[in-house]
Amino acid sequence: MRPPHAALLLLFILAYFRGAYSNGSRSRFTSIISFGDSFADTGNLVMWADPVLPGLLLKNLPYGETFFGHPTGRATDGRLVLDFIAEALGLPFVPPYLDKGGNFSAGVNFAVAGAPALTLQYLQGQNLTVNPPINSSLYDQLVWFQKLKPSLCKGRQGTDCFGSSLFVMGEFGANDYRSFLLSNRTVEQATAYVPQIVDSVSQGVEVLYMLNPLRILIRHGAKYIVVPDIFPLGCVPTVLTKLASPNKVDYYRNGCLKSANRLGRYHNSLLRQRISVLRHKYPHAKIIAAEYYRPVLAFLDMPGHFGLNSSTTLLTCCGAGGPPYNYDFDSECGRPGVMACADPSQALQWDGFYLTESAYWAVADGWLHGPYADPPIMHIACSALLSRSSGNSFADTGNLVMWADPILPGLLLKNLPYGETFFGHPTGRATDGRLVLDFIAEALGLPFVPPYLAKGSNFSAGVNFAVAGAPALTLTYLQGQNLTVTIPPINSSLHDQLEWFQKLKPSLCKEQGADCFGGSLFIMGEFGSNDYRNILMSNRTVEQALIYVPLIDSIATGVEKLIQQGAKYIVVADVFPTGCIPPILKMLASPNKMDYDRHGCLKSGNRLGRSQNSLLRQRIKMLRHKYPHTKIIATEYYRPILAFLDMPGHFGLNNSTTLLTCCGAGGPPYNYDFNTGCGLPGVKACTDPSQALQWDGFHLTESAYRAIADGWLHGPYADPTIMDIAR
Repeated sequence: MRPPHAALLLLFILAYFRGAYSNGSRSRFTSIISFGDSFADTGNLVMWADPVLPGLLLKNLPYGETFFGHPTGRATDGRLVLDFIAEALGLPFVPPYLDKGGNFSAGVNFAVAGAPALTLQYLQGQNLTVNPPINSSLYDQLVWFQKLKPSLCKGRQGTDCFGSSLFVMGEFGANDYRSFLLSNRTVEQATAYVPQIVDSVSQGVEVLYMLNPLRILIRHGAKYIVVPDIFPLGCVPTVLTKLASPNKVDYYRNGCLKSANRLGRYHNSLLRQRISVLRHKYPHAKIIAAEYYRPVLAFLDMPGHFGLNSSTTLLTCCGAGGPPYNYDFDSECGRPGVMACADPSQALQWDGFYLTESAYWAVADGWLHGPYADPPIMHIACSALLSRSSGNSFADTGNLVMWADPILPGLLLKNLPYGETFFGHPTGRATDGRLVLDFIAEALGLPFVPPYLAKGSNFSAGVNFAVAGAPALTLTYLQGQNLTVTIPPINSSLHDQLEWFQKLKPSLCKEQGADCFGGSLFIMGEFGSNDYRNILMSNRTVEQALIYVPLIDSIATGVEKLIQQGAKYIVVADVFPTGCIPPILKMLASPNKMDYDRHGCLKSGNRLGRSQNSLLRQRIKMLRHKYPHTKIIATEYYRPILAFLDMPGHFGLNNSTTLLTCCGAGGPPYNYDFNTGCGLPGVKACTDPSQALQWDGFHLTESAYRAIADGWLHGPYADPTIMDIAR
């Protein structure tokens, strides 16, 4: 049997976060410039209406009743996501472009309710019904922006006019698809237009559609751009009413139409790909990928968690007709006699196509703080408050591949599709993109931490000693136990990494004095998984592996050594459920169903993780008592991974592939073959890694690491949370 090509990665790193989040400092953003449709329009359509669109229902109560007490042109009962973002950034609500005499010094909103991504001329040329039939597409909004730009930049410094502006691009696409579906086209016919619609959004981020010449938006100075996906169309009362089916199999358990939701998933998958390309092309711009799709599904799955009424999640609050959707195309919200529900704060659906203020607040919170934005807006906004730059990486960001030649030739980590999702090329990370601490670095507004073996690197803001495959116990000890140390058979253990740290310490502390590491964040681990993997893959039983669980002492000793060197902030991670890893599942496969838990994980393999994590918690408690002035942050991999398996849809994962390797071979149940590893010729990644949990068999996808990082930053998978300490 050939050993696996790469090992568990998450090891040891040092990063500075000195001076983070100074009290009383302000956000980096001084204005918001918004493009979009009804999800963002703060009044443009109603100002356009007379005399072009007489009798517009948005101008009537109960629109606006919850917060403003009167209609404002917003297609909801109160505030929109954009409003909550402005409030969080300490900015006024963004005025609509068509507001004559409006003050645009703190931003301007070009969004128009009903605006499509594609132009009116194009859609009408396809014999589609467009409502409202006006020139308000993304193209038109970008033309308005180009016209207004001179006055927006008046008195500002040259090319950096928009260096402190937050651009919000969309969402766009939902109105295009609505035009198709309400023009009696099938979902399959609408699907054919998805690439064209996504391209227009992508080009909107990059290009101002001016005839002479084409202007690149980012080169106009846009540095921070939010790009939202579209919501699940199959969960919208208007679509559910229009495309109602007598066949129950056409619906998901939450009551949404499968066919229409496929449209949204396809759009969002292509959009993520375009964002990845743009990030690679413009590395100095921060493109924030925001989501409507996942939070709306979360509202339907767990309404009580968000304060919503579980019995009315698909009922229109302001509508008519009664269950199942309380929507009637002839009795829409705003018409005489059509009333809102008694408590809109407990409703999800507002008028049949748009959401309530309560739902928008929850979406906005996910964009501001995670998990529904990558990176979260507040992480970017607050990064300006850092007086000293830093980086985080909770795993090897390149040490093993730098070590590899000539010692470890042919290392598969050096090949695509590793790194393809975010970086577009392999970086030495054992995943498709970023790792947990890459996201933590972004959250703190810091650069990624350079690997220790990167010659000529500047370690003044941190250094990463992590090596893929490193065990807690030394190579000499493991080999002395007649264990096969698979990848890599090198001296990279926790003991070795601490020695590297000791050697580098004088240069790290140059001119820093006695409190050299008082403002540094240390990351210890995770450690242990590679030790257990080596034991199990040396044909030892789980019971034999349990004997080695006291290796936790080496981790506790390592933490204590760092404290004695002056460390005040230390993250200590537990190990993940070993019994949920495809190679372990394949190697220890059992014909007895009783050997598996409800997730499909091996009970015996998970006992290893539970035993180590229980002992680790005890050691952390002792260390906290011994060193009360040191903040030891206990973080988790075990619980979030089980949460992914319990509720994959809540995290945007495909519930049918949670134990399938994305980049592997062999097909179900695990798509893992020891002789056909990720990175070998012909081995390709799955179509959409963002919906996968398992990356190459041993490691997770960027999407999973992002969710774990959010749990460490804000809870519930860290005690205390990293952001609580950073503040």
